Amino acid sequence: MSQHRQSPFTVILAVVVGLAAGLSLSFFEVLGSGTPAAANFAVASIAVNASKPAAAATGAAAPAGAGAGAGGALVTEYPHIKAVTAALDCQNTLLPARNMSDALLYMEGRIPLVLDPASKGIMAWITGNEGERAVHDVFTRLFSEGCAPAGAAAGGKAPGLFLDVGANAGFYSLIAAAYGCQVLAFDPQKVCSDLVRRNFCLNPGLPGVAGRRVAVVNAPVSDVATTLNLSVPAACEGVFFVPWKNDTPPRVPVAETYQRASVSLDGLLLKETSAEVFVLKIDTEGYELPVMKSISGLLATRRVRHILVEVTPVFWTRDGVPRADIYAAFLPLLGYGCRIQRVLDIAANSTALLDTAEKLREYLVVRDYIQEDVLVTCPPA
Repeated sequence: MSQHRQSPFTVILAVVVGLAAGLSLSFFEVLGSGTPAAANFAVASIAVNASKPAAAATGAAAPAGAGAGAGGALVTEYPHIKAVTAALDCQNTLLPARNMSDALLYMEGRIPLVLDPASKGIMAWITGNEGERAVHDVFTRLFSEGCAPAGAAAGGKAPGLFLDVGANAGFYSLIAAAYGCQVLAFDPQKVCSDLVRRNFCLNPGLPGVAGRRVAVVNAPVSDVATTLNLSVPAACEGVFFVPWKNDTPPRVPVAETYQRASVSLDGLLLKETSAEVFVLKIDTEGYELPVMKSISGLLATRRVRHILVEVTPVFWTRDGVPRADIYAAFLPLLGYGCRIQRVLDIAANSTALLDTAEKLREYLVVRDYIQEDVLVTCPPA
């Protein structure tokens, strides 16, 4: 997401020994610093054994409110959503062939999250970036409020739904699962969607994973049904972008080309479910407009509570997207009573809002910046 100066963040690189019954973590190092860090928790039998996944990743307590059970229908159980999602397949093909000798261990508060080594690049970016720290803090606040809150099961409510559009390695999906959210993670790169599934499988004790509330969709999100030709790199690439046209040349080294049909968030959720989207993350490297348009029906029916979106003028210019079109997609939010605020203003404890059409237009159309993160908070129905 946003580019800002480095700040400390609690990520640990774990040198992992032994895969027979699980991962034995014997050495800890802060990612990127080379400084050994003492482990302040016990990690016992984090299972990656293909034949017998563990019931829980660690003995650490889950965040408050992240109960394993909750009432209400889970989005991951709807047949039409199952039809576009990929099974985690933790017992078969995803994990046995992986070299886990340099797996990552990340501390989310008291909760250790294990990440596949292929997550290292994106985690180095996330953990060395002040803007991402602010984004992380917003997400954890929201997840603690809306994911399996106290009394949700008794009241017949399902845990809050997190839509992770542009999931990459699934870091924020993992945090959402740690808080007990339902999670639908979207990424058009197959290597990324497989990585998200591996990371879920490495953390079977997270309430969202243990409760079968997580699913992965290997597809781009758009308001228009289309099939796109995707030229993708060999690794899960954070700067990969969905082309606006099939003849758009790729800007990353190409290892594979394939087609993917788009999905619409309205199409998945509007008619065949009554689900409310508690948090929608949009991190799509310039493809924000089709994603925003794909929730027009959900917004109109007051079924989206929070949107954290990376707005990217630098990529709109690259792709020839008029900034006025972006403004037109955001403008109805004010009519729905939504509050729009820059994440950096939230981090600075500023009360500044983009609360008028004039302010919103100046920010999205006129102001000169590369990319920033914006939080949209809408009233309930």
